[in-house]
Amino acid sequence: MRPLLFLFLAVALVGGGWLYSERNHIAISPSASDWEPPVAPAPQREVAARSPCSASYPEGRAWFGDLHVHTGYSMDARSRDMLGTPDDAYRFARGEVIGLGPFDAERRGARQAQLDVPLDFAAVTDHAEWIGEIVVCTEPGTPGYDSNACSAYRGEAEPEWSVPVMVGGKRRMVYMMGFGDRNADVCGPGNAWCREGALSAWQNMQRAAEQHYDRSADCSFTTFHGYEYSNSAGQSKIHRNIIYRNELVPELPVSSLEEPDPFGLWEKMDVLCGGQGGACEAISIPHNPNVSNGRTFRIPWRDEPLEEQRRLAELRLRYEPVVEMMQVKGESECKSGLWQVFGEDEFCDFEKIRGLDARRPEDCKDDYSRGAIFGRGCESRLDFARYALAEGMAEEARIGVNPYRFGFVGSTDSHNAAPGDVDEDNYDGCCANTDNDVQARLDAEPDFAGAPSAMRNPGGLMGVWAPENTRCALRRHAAPRGFRNQRATHRTAILRRQ
Repeated sequence: MRPLLFLFLAVALVGGGWLYSERNHIAISPSASDWEPPVAPAPQREVAARSPCSASYPEGRAWFGDLHVHTGYSMDARSRDMLGTPDDAYRFARGEVIGLGPFDAERRGARQAQLDVPLDFAAVTDHAEWIGEIVVCTEPGTPGYDSNACSAYRGEAEPEWSVPVMVGGKRRMVYMMGFGDRNADVCGPGNAWCREGALSAWQNMQRAAEQHYDRSADCSFTTFHGYEYSNSAGQSKIHRNIIYRNELVPELPVSSLEEPDPFGLWEKMDVLCGGQGGACEAISIPHNPNVSNGRTFRIPWRDEPLEEQRRLAELRLRYEPVVEMMQVKGESECKSGLWQVFGEDEFCDFEKIRGLDARRPEDCKDDYSRGAIFGRGCESRLDFARYALAEGMAEEARIGVNPYRFGFVGSTDSHNAAPGDVDEDNYDGCCANTDNDVQARLDAEPDFAGAPSAMRNPGGLMGVWAPENTRCALRRHAAPRGFRNQRATHRTAILRRQ
């Protein structure tokens, strides 16, 4: 009877997203306790000095970059044996050669990759979720490295008990996960080992970003500090990249394990960053609304008192001045034929990962559902940014605040530590060892969002029209509403540079 009970609980937990999906509030309950000691806010000090650019363009010019990139610190990339580092990612963005998997015992990649044209700016945005566990389980000498869970994750032992074994799953990263809190065998007393691991990874990400930011008068390359907040409530993709204005950032990222509500995320960011009275500021950039079952742009506050509705709408407006509507997992601008979408636009058939015609999902109409990550559940007009703009205008007419006044950007979502790798004639794949050869990239078996790997694409780039290539200039022109006391014309764009 006891094994059957464990099986039932395992199926229920996995079926609910990370842990639990609350139908009415589009959220999940926390699946990890807050870090102890609590996360320290960003330091209050002056931003590091930099030299004025020797070349400036008062009328502006185009700069191209990628603000959605994963390295071996991300749980999904490392679980596919991707060993690239933040330093590798920035070197690649600047035009250097890096190795791509499969990697040998010396961490050398079997494939070589290099951009034809270097990028102007980039950010490494590794998943905040389980980043500490990845460090503990993959860096010898860390407490917890020799635990059964970590040994099973590395393929060196059979797991004593885990959800993948019970329900037949194949994703080894679940071996190191806990349920109800973090895995004590991996994370130790009070989750202290995983806190140290997360801190180590976050500091290394910051160190790489600072090392590659060109503060000289050449202004040749700009980096931004960031990470991904990966909320997968109800097996829908409600993910966001958090991008900081400068090097003054909180001690640790906020993940969806400790804070599953996006509004709670922004409120914590207010406390850890914007509320400190210093120079720390941040924005969040949602991506893949096309795989969110209508959740990303749904209005969740309509049952609240009017003042609270306005507060929540203003909070979202302040933190989300742009939306990533193009990347390897499809395009999220528009799709013809959806409920209350009038007229046909032939360009709206472009890169639809959830399919057209016979593969087209059921229409959510005025509802939302779950399961899009696995190709299940309905599809809503609010999975697409163009119709969210209309929803925002309707909301402004109703409560006086438009929460969806944003621009469009593109990025890659590379899980190869390869920002800007968008060459269609020499596509290296997106996702470590799962698509490291042509045959794998043309695989017709259903995968992410129920679509085969062949339905993916190289992704896009972010274009910013600004007078110079510095953090200050790019942030002011890319997200003028997203940072305090900035006023500028909104000139961000989704672009694929050839």
